[in-house]
Amino acid sequence: MAADWANKQKAVDAYNFVKAEDFFRNLDQVASGGEQASTVSKHLFNESLPVPERRLVLIFDNDRALSLQFVRPRVWRMQCNLHAPFEQDARETKTKHTVQPSLAKLIHVLDIHDKFEWNVELISTDGFLILQSSVKTYESWVNVTQLWVQRQPFQITAYQSLTNISTWTSQFSYAVPEKLKLQEVPGRRPLVVWQMSERGIRYQGKSTILSVQKPSTARYLGFGEQGGSSLIKDKTFMDYFNYDNLEYESVYGNGPLDSREPLYHSEPFWIEVNRHPEYQSKTATFVANYSQICIDLGVTSNSEIRVATRFDPAEFYIFAEQNVSDIISQYTAIVGRPWLKPRYALGYGQGCYGYDTREKVEKSVAAYEENKFPLDTMHIDVDMQKEYRTFTVDQDEHKFPNPDAMFSDLRGKGVKCCTNITPFINGEKDDNYKTLQELIKKKYYVSDERLLKGTVVGFQDQRYQCYEKGALLVSDPNVDRPSFGDQYVFGDSFNRKAPYHGGVNYGKNLGKSGYYPDLNRKEVRKWWGEQYKDLINFGLEFVWQDMTSPAISKEYGDMKSFPCRLLLTSPDDPQIKRPAIEIWSLYAYNLHKATFEGWNRSPMRKGKRNFIIGRGSFSGMSRFAGLWTGDNSGTWDFLNISISQALALGLCGMVIAGGDVGGFMGGKPGEKYTDPELLIRWYAACFLLPWFRNHYNGKPGQKLFQEPFEYKKYYKDHTAEIGTDNEFIFNAVLPIARYFTRLRYSLMQMLYDAMFENLFTGMPIVKPLAITEASDETLYLENERFLSNEFIVRKDLLVAPVTTEEESSKGWRTVYLPGPDSWFKFNLSCNDPVEEKPHYEDFVGYALASKIPGGRRLNVDCRITTAYQHLSDITPMYIREGAIIPKLKPRRYVPDRTGHNVDGPDQLTFHVYPGKNNFYDMYLDDGVSRDSAPVSCFSKTSGPDSKSNTTLVADEEAKGCYRQVRITHDTYLCEKGAELRRIRIKTEYDGYFADNVKRDFGEYYHVVLWHETPKTVKGKITCTGTQHYKILEQDEKIQAVVLEVAIEADNNDAGITIEQEIGRPKPRLGKHRKTDSLV
Repeated sequence: MAADWANKQKAVDAYNFVKAEDFFRNLDQVASGGEQASTVSKHLFNESLPVPERRLVLIFDNDRALSLQFVRPRVWRMQCNLHAPFEQDARETKTKHTVQPSLAKLIHVLDIHDKFEWNVELISTDGFLILQSSVKTYESWVNVTQLWVQRQPFQITAYQSLTNISTWTSQFSYAVPEKLKLQEVPGRRPLVVWQMSERGIRYQGKSTILSVQKPSTARYLGFGEQGGSSLIKDKTFMDYFNYDNLEYESVYGNGPLDSREPLYHSEPFWIEVNRHPEYQSKTATFVANYSQICIDLGVTSNSEIRVATRFDPAEFYIFAEQNVSDIISQYTAIVGRPWLKPRYALGYGQGCYGYDTREKVEKSVAAYEENKFPLDTMHIDVDMQKEYRTFTVDQDEHKFPNPDAMFSDLRGKGVKCCTNITPFINGEKDDNYKTLQELIKKKYYVSDERLLKGTVVGFQDQRYQCYEKGALLVSDPNVDRPSFGDQYVFGDSFNRKAPYHGGVNYGKNLGKSGYYPDLNRKEVRKWWGEQYKDLINFGLEFVWQDMTSPAISKEYGDMKSFPCRLLLTSPDDPQIKRPAIEIWSLYAYNLHKATFEGWNRSPMRKGKRNFIIGRGSFSGMSRFAGLWTGDNSGTWDFLNISISQALALGLCGMVIAGGDVGGFMGGKPGEKYTDPELLIRWYAACFLLPWFRNHYNGKPGQKLFQEPFEYKKYYKDHTAEIGTDNEFIFNAVLPIARYFTRLRYSLMQMLYDAMFENLFTGMPIVKPLAITEASDETLYLENERFLSNEFIVRKDLLVAPVTTEEESSKGWRTVYLPGPDSWFKFNLSCNDPVEEKPHYEDFVGYALASKIPGGRRLNVDCRITTAYQHLSDITPMYIREGAIIPKLKPRRYVPDRTGHNVDGPDQLTFHVYPGKNNFYDMYLDDGVSRDSAPVSCFSKTSGPDSKSNTTLVADEEAKGCYRQVRITHDTYLCEKGAELRRIRIKTEYDGYFADNVKRDFGEYYHVVLWHETPKTVKGKITCTGTQHYKILEQDEKIQAVVLEVAIEADNNDAGITIEQEIGRPKPRLGKHRKTDSLV
């Protein structure tokens, strides 16, 4: 009876995780629907303050308050449920969720970037308060955004002047005063861009609920890591609550296609498109709150979105821009952009939970080398630790003896190593474990203090709850123990300010009990960063941050993490503590921050870029780490969502993101390996995503292997078991996986350029069509499904992978080529390393097929084949007309240009395609040094002289030691039907200088001019700006001209200009007409 009573008390505890659908159902069952903000009775606004400090405080008739503040002319912040004294709130601008410590400082930094003068003013009319932003132009002040606050019933409506309007009816019901007029000229009219529902702020206990209108035409994308069957989300509930959610099926039990599941990472940011289909208007919402966030996306009402923060404070940022790229740029400018990451982070990696000896690690690396398969990173799991003691290495002769020699030997082969670091300290007594000794001595641990008000007080009645496979589980910490065993007495530490006693479960009976560092304290974060010293000394190159929630065995806490009522240090004041559930995702955020800052401070890492791949955190994590999407499994569903997840995270500013290739867990109970056809499709689908790692669970009873070279060997040894019908598919894994990995390495410069440019723009490496094809409105109508299974790399390479079993079985898929541009079938290749006599085309590419107009669907052959000339067809790819694609000869690994693993310079080749005018920005540096980073990320050409500027990416070692090269391609129609193609290569900024460029990239560029027909290949070619240029090939067979030009010639005032005349006369000076370019 006592146990039943305790379980019931836990079930009704307000400090529990609650499913979003249950939260909103309970809210709607309350007669009042929660306490509403009904009438604005008073307001505060101080126009004498500087613009960055001006904000409007609305005080309601129930004495609650809300503030509105412009962050940019098109971005505003809304803080709900403020508390008295409100006069202080009228100018208080502190924030915990932005890259700067206060909103005023953030606005100041962004003002330096945007270089415009702007203003915020308050205008009061009958029934309305209007908060208005305006920007000063050369001629006058122009109103940009108006927030109309209706006093009764309370409602906020945002207006902007939008472009490309075909018809318009005034949105205002009465004459507009002159100072409130928005720009109204041909092609621009004022319209609603965002609107709160009437009485759109409600309160229920400690929860705040925001309701906004959902237009019928609108579509929603982003949402961070959340799963689901498509990039576009609609009519679904969503939970943001960091959770160790193995195989994405814990809470609802349905797997990765259910977008309701709370996953490892919380990024509550989404973008609304197509509100006004014929206008340039996009809006976005960011919910800045570390507690649980619940979303009702049109489920209860198709015309409304409801967003709830379970615990205060509730803070919302609203963005209203003309296009998706502007929204991403503004969002990443506010939450922060990453430091420049090392080039090898874009390489291919291998990990296995089961590489538990040095011998196994080295055997895997040797096999990759033997099979001429590129490999850059090796991910060694907790197997390397001594008795799961974080920061240690088990140096037993049968485990990992001489780790410094191991790391050095692997580094000599080009392989950079990381190991799994969890925020857990093994509590078993060990006088030699310094990390434990210091944790206890300095009291750096999370202490066992509980908020017991409003719940059961005694330790004997405490209960924890979590979900597994859709079922709610309740555990009693007094009697329940994890599979690895633990003899502690719960009551001895409960609420006694002793170290909180938890434990981590690494599967079955693997794991240990112990303690957790209080990473919400600044001094503890500094100490945590120092704990990496020995691993760095051994030669560890980067960090794999795992179990970040922190993941805790379910017998020790709620939702496989801390007890919800355990008190943690508050981010507002280190002297204050708050229940864990109120700041749930902050711990993981501070974990990544502590590791990143610790590695950057390390004298042994002086001058080197540092990299973390982490499993989950909160918005802004990208400043410190890349994200892999947790413990997936080898199923078609997980392959299917791997594309949309990476795209969604890119929309949220996560520059390095992706899932485990092949799946970490088996797709079915007892499965010995990932199905070979599925693994082939996984490599072919994800080979250009930012994060590219094969990672699997190789512990006893799990997978036997997943490395591509093991399939052929396994088939040979188990032919009778597998059957001869499967010989082809098993033997095909290695050559196909190797081909696509090598193709990735040949396109590495394009990936790196995109990562470098992210510093300036926040744009992701791979982009959904919603970013690059903004003028194609069908993407939100009949072609919406292609947003989830096609993407653009950089800006001109379209990838349409096969991600479903049905498509793979049929051997064809439907591809949509967006308009208005035309496209060429992908024709580039890279010579196979096992080909004895590779064809010339294998180095350059194949003749272009006919140009395909955009706006069309194609049924494309994508059968699995090992015929070399058709390997790239396994994943359909297309190149935009006029594209410029840089290409390298593929290597086995990304070299360290500072002195390690250098095997000659990289040969850079620019592939230039016929069609529309275009340009391409390329960034050259050594790939590993911190001084390569731009001093100011406000400008692509900022050198050391701009050091005085406040920056978005504050790396104090940045010196701008890179070179930016711009390649432009223009096509002119000339007299009598002649045509002229002009390619210009010019250095726009140089902080890298000639000697370094020569060392790393040689003395010459190769330029390939592709032609649509053989007859145009032989046109006359001239080159100016360099004394060295050579026509290597003028080949009608492949329809291309291949030239060689001196690299350093691009560093003069005019750069290098290559012209090819096609047709009769070359145009006379002054007759070039760029407006008549072939498009």
